[in-house]
Amino acid sequence: MILLEELRERLLTLRNAGATAVVVDLGNNPGGHELGDWVPRLFTASPVRSARMGLVRDPASAAYYDEELGQLQATLKTPLSSSDRLAVDSAIAVYQSHRNEVVAGPASPMARVWTEQRPWKPFGDEHHCSNLVFGNTFESGERDYLPQNAVTSLMAASATYSASIANPMVGAWQGPVYVVVDRKSFSGGELAAARFQDNAIGEIVGDVTGGAGSGFDYNSTYTLPSGRMRFGIPNCVRLRKDGTNEADGLQPDLYVPLYLGETLAQHAERLLNAAISDLVKGT
Repeated sequence: MILLEELRERLLTLRNAGATAVVVDLGNNPGGHELGDWVPRLFTASPVRSARMGLVRDPASAAYYDEELGQLQATLKTPLSSSDRLAVDSAIAVYQSHRNEVVAGPASPMARVWTEQRPWKPFGDEHHCSNLVFGNTFESGERDYLPQNAVTSLMAASATYSASIANPMVGAWQGPVYVVVDRKSFSGGELAAARFQDNAIGEIVGDVTGGAGSGFDYNSTYTLPSGRMRFGIPNCVRLRKDGTNEADGLQPDLYVPLYLGETLAQHAERLLNAAISDLVKGT
């Protein structure tokens, strides 16, 4: 909350100083927090929708739903209006249903990946990945967007839609935005960049992102039977607006890769020049 408030003040200062555009640097950003889902909301007054989440049919996935359900059930113990209580009850029903589904299994055979090598499809036809449970749950909670004051209790709003924490700061900046990414932009950094791009808030500048996507908070560890090599597989998928997996990496709107032998200062200059050229072209 403190970081969001500080960011709002800096954006307001830039607006008052007559700035015409803002550059957000997400390069070399390893991520690690859902802050990436909240921050883009400060750069527009328009509704920002969060990414759809899918979890693997596996008992380990229950940990995610248990965490969400715990917050929702704690909210029911606080004073709530009838409409707020209805919203929380609805979210509990959704998360409980998805939790039951991931633990019930069985998981679909993985031959489609290892031997048949079919294209990955989250849903839509008989070839979709039924090993994933997709429902009406999002990075932000049970809602992908919640208008301000639609839920009056702050705790209920946060429990059903975590991005409501950014509501007091929405639209601090409303001008052009350029978001810098590179091949070392991962996870939460990609989450933020995807929200900027999918909600048409700003132009993405730089290289294709690393493609970490989501899901290492509740991962399972596997051991190969022959070589005894241990590795972790994420059990969560975060989808883009077009239905693709965020782990595919984000394609920049303005492609400005780092050249071999180029210094970071030289690359930064080319990134800024690309943003300036685009800004001038759009005026």
